[in-house]
Amino acid sequence: MQSSILPRFQDLREATIGGLRALEDISFEDSKVKPFYALIDGSYIFIGDDCETLYGEAHWIENGTITKICDKGECKQLTLDKGNS
Repeated sequence: MQSSILPRFQDLREATIGGLRALEDISFEDSKVKPFYALIDGSYIFIGDDCETLYGEAHWIENGTITKICDKGECKQLTLDKGNS
């Protein structure tokens, strides 16, 4: 399993790149091609032999929508289905 990750997600909410909004105009459009995890600073994904586990606050971005999938202090085993176990 390979995960695409957008780090430092908290910084993207107000960021612009070349006049485009980093989240709405760039990241949401990219998620229509390939979904990804958006991680807040301090969150990480541990990759084991046969699974991936998400630790800390994170969101799933797919088809231009965002869903919070894990809170600070929590962990979640990831699958190919929106990070749900």
